[in-house]
Amino acid sequence: MSTALTLTEHAIERTSFDDIEAQLGIPAGSFLSYLKANPPAMAEYMAGVVARDANDENEVEAAILKRIKGYDVEETKYDSKSGREYDVTTHYPPDAKAGLEWLALRNRARWGKEAPAASGSVTNNFINSQVVLLQQAGLRPVAPAPTPRAIDAPA
Repeated sequence: MSTALTLTEHAIERTSFDDIEAQLGIPAGSFLSYLKANPPAMAEYMAGVVARDANDENEVEAAILKRIKGYDVEETKYDSKSGREYDVTTHYPPDAKAGLEWLALRNRARWGKEAPAASGSVTNNFINSQVVLLQQAGLRPVAPAPTPRAIDAPA
C-alpha cells in the first residue's frame, strides 16, 4: 500500500498535474485553479518548488565546478581478443575558460565581467572588459580588442 505524497513532495518529485489531480480527487485540468483557490495548498506546493529548484541549482553548480577543476572517470572495458575486462581511468583536464566565466559572473567587481549587452557576443564583451581592466592598471593589451560587429539581418 503506497502512501499519498504531500503537495511539497509532489513538487520535489515533479509529479504530473494529472497524477496530483487523481490523488486529490479533483477534475482533470483543475490543479492550478485548485491552488489559486487554496492559499495554504499553494504555499505547500511552492515550498516544494523552491526546494526542488535549490537542489537543481546545487547539482548544476557541482557539475560546473567539476568541469572547472577537472575530473577522472573510471570505466570497465572489454577486450574482445583476449576476452578479458580491464579498468581504465580517463582524465578530463580542468577547463580554464569555464573557470574564468564562473569567476567573472560570480564577482563582476573583481573579475571585470559585465552583463552581456544586447549587441555583440559574450566573448567580445568579456574581452573588452578585460582590456578596460588592463588600461585602468596602466597596462596595454598585447593586441587591440576586437570590435563587436552587428550581424546583418537577411534582406
